[in-house]
Amino acid sequence: MHNIRIITDTAADITEEEAREKEIDVVSLKILFGQEEFIQTSRQDFKRFYELMEERDLFPTTSRPSPQDYLKLYQVAEQAGQDVLVLCLSGGLSGTVESAQVAKMMTDYQDHIEVIDTRQAILSQRLLVDYAVALRKQGYDFSAMIKAINQVKHRAVVFGLIDQLDYLRRGGRIPRSLAFLGQTLKIKPLIELIDGKIQEFGKKRGFKAAKRAMLARIEALPRDPNFPIYFGYTYDEVNARQVMEAYQEQHPEVVTHFSPIGGIIGSHLGPGGIGVAYVLGEESSQSH
Repeated sequence: MHNIRIITDTAADITEEEAREKEIDVVSLKILFGQEEFIQTSRQDFKRFYELMEERDLFPTTSRPSPQDYLKLYQVAEQAGQDVLVLCLSGGLSGTVESAQVAKMMTDYQDHIEVIDTRQAILSQRLLVDYAVALRKQGYDFSAMIKAINQVKHRAVVFGLIDQLDYLRRGGRIPRSLAFLGQTLKIKPLIELIDGKIQEFGKKRGFKAAKRAMLARIEALPRDPNFPIYFGYTYDEVNARQVMEAYQEQHPEVVTHFSPIGGIIGSHLGPGGIGVAYVLGEESSQSH
């Protein structure tokens, strides 16, 4: 048993099997199709989520975990004498971090619990979780781990492209007329997470132009070579794999990760979306 317990949430898109391998806990945000709750615990669930969106023509909603979800894990850690590191989805996107903080205040074990608003989501949140697991394996103590995570979270970036504008329309982010026009012209919005919130940084006409823009973005914001680069996809991996393979051709020495993006954030992206995440080099982070 580890002396540091690592907890994250399902916005990091870590499956139950992966959580067991990493020896971490994952608290679930709720995904609701009307009154029906959908739980994603496996890669098959990620795929099924997008199929349900198509079948029901119903835009899902999400809700934060309850403080009790975190409190149960804190109590287990207290009984085991473990310190607790909680890596939450960006507070700019969800109240998940508030639930984790409320649960902390409900215990007499507060000095052993650190709740971190990662300011990240999906792939970049997963990156920070993997980093925490690596630090624990290297023997970092609790305070050193907290310091390291807080330093790296400000240099983590995640950006991507949206393949189908209709999902932005369903989520109420753009009007129907604009979604129709965008689909007709094959417009691909490019988005990124800035200060914990999703923002658009451009749009391209057609997938080939969007792919070139994604690759150019990576080159324009050089990465820290001590960290891998993460590529992700929503439902269909073809587009994302093309981007990853094009990058690998130019940078065969770089360690890459490839994984699906689930419904917590993926509901706004729709099928065919692509995500990229990595840690900026020191100079890049100062100018970004």
